Amino acid sequence: MKEFLLRIIALINHRSNKLPIQAVRYFFVALAGFLTDYIALFLLNVLLGMHYLAATAIAYAAGTVVNYVLGLAFVFERGRMRRALEIFLFILIAVIAFGLTEFIMWLLSDAIAGIHPLLSKIVAAFFSFLWNFFARRYILYRAVK
Repeated sequence: MKEFLLRIIALINHRSNKLPIQAVRYFFVALAGFLTDYIALFLLNVLLGMHYLAATAIAYAAGTVVNYVLGLAFVFERGRMRRALEIFLFILIAVIAFGLTEFIMWLLSDAIAGIHPLLSKIVAAFFSFLWNFFARRYILYRAVK
């Protein structure tokens, strides 16, 4: 058991450019971002009555900030690009993911299925997770050789 815990601690403390390790670490970062996003969506939409697409925009922004900070701290290493370009690309990737999220939520909640927005958000988050991870890994934070 002690050896297992030491391996877990080593995994947390050591960044890696290996895809499986980054994917696992990014899952936990994305989970923190998703929880921030989901709780904000719940508060804005369900408790305050804001339209779900407007609430999604605000909630998504909050989750994206959490994701950016934790992603740099625990998953990805900054590449060689200038900070301004890095931030621009991060925002571009996030805007595409946001558009995908809004589209999927609208599609599932209004256009075809009538699913509650909180359930639609879970489906949208899955696709957003995939896009964000691979875009950030292969475009934004390419491994420095």
